Amino acid sequence: MSREIRHTGGSKEFHYNSEDIERIESEDTDSTREFKESLRKWRGSVKYKILKFFRNISPRTYYNYRPLLKNFFILMILGILMAIVYANLEKLNDIALIFIRLGSTLMLVGLFFFLKYIFRTYKNIKYFVQIQRSLIKWSLAILFLILLLFAYQNKNDLFDPIVNVYEKTDFGIFYPFTFSLDDIKKNLPESSPTFENVASNNDESDNGFFEEIFEPEPLDIDLIESEVLKLVNAERSKYNARALNSRSDLHNFARSWSEKMISQNFFEHSNMGFSFNSYAGENIMQTPIHSSVIGCGSTYDEKDMASCIVDGWIGSPGHHENMINPQFSLTGVGVACDSSECKSTQVFVG
Repeated sequence: MSREIRHTGGSKEFHYNSEDIERIESEDTDSTREFKESLRKWRGSVKYKILKFFRNISPRTYYNYRPLLKNFFILMILGILMAIVYANLEKLNDIALIFIRLGSTLMLVGLFFFLKYIFRTYKNIKYFVQIQRSLIKWSLAILFLILLLFAYQNKNDLFDPIVNVYEKTDFGIFYPFTFSLDDIKKNLPESSPTFENVASNNDESDNGFFEEIFEPEPLDIDLIESEVLKLVNAERSKYNARALNSRSDLHNFARSWSEKMISQNFFEHSNMGFSFNSYAGENIMQTPIHSSVIGCGSTYDEKDMASCIVDGWIGSPGHHENMINPQFSLTGVGVACDSSECKSTQVFVG
């Protein structure tokens, strides 16, 4: 790309990329000397320094805060409800539903959902930290070390009350059934197999059964890529921009870059090393597999993942500008996923 011209109010604004600036600075003509003098004054201005500072500390991709706040709110409500149940646990355990004690059952159910939303909140925070600039990451790391040092220096005040509560707690009150396993064993005939014998006779093939249940099927990458292109073209149609056509070399480049980001565990724009005629751009996105973490939906399928990717680009002004730019006509979409996240790349050529 040499330059882009936009008409705003009858004037022309010239937008140069880094290659244009390096080329102009290497030349020595009347026009380039004037340009270099203007560039020197701009780089020395307060406005440029402020923009550069905020650009360096701003997130590199769109982040939806609503799921994080929602998970904090749910954790607070669950904590209050569990505290109420625990305070009345003995009275609630006097109520038995067939062979299940009400109080202990409510505590175990509440604990399950509490741990579930703690894990979701952890994923929220982890994703938020990953998309930050290095300055923010290092600041958070230093703050975390300071908190660890503070905890170590005050370990007696912090951990002694926890240990005392643990030692005084009778965990038997959380047992949800009105009968015990010992009572069942006593009532079994002597010829019947015991629980120990049944457990020892289980073969290793049973483990594979549970793995098949809880291990999800891998996502269809080709389908995700085609859905992303379809959604991008739908967004372009809202701005009267022509639909993008996929080109094989651009698709191969985008797919290989996404696979490289997954395999080497990084998230950066590529160097755009492929050849093009006049005008090019690139969007990248990092999306957790459990898409409900960032508020894109809770279903585990290809269309939902494609919606997460495109919604993230729409929410980011720079990415959205690439999506709807009328000068682009060709594109390539590449997606790669591992067990926890997908990373996506879309390149545009005019």
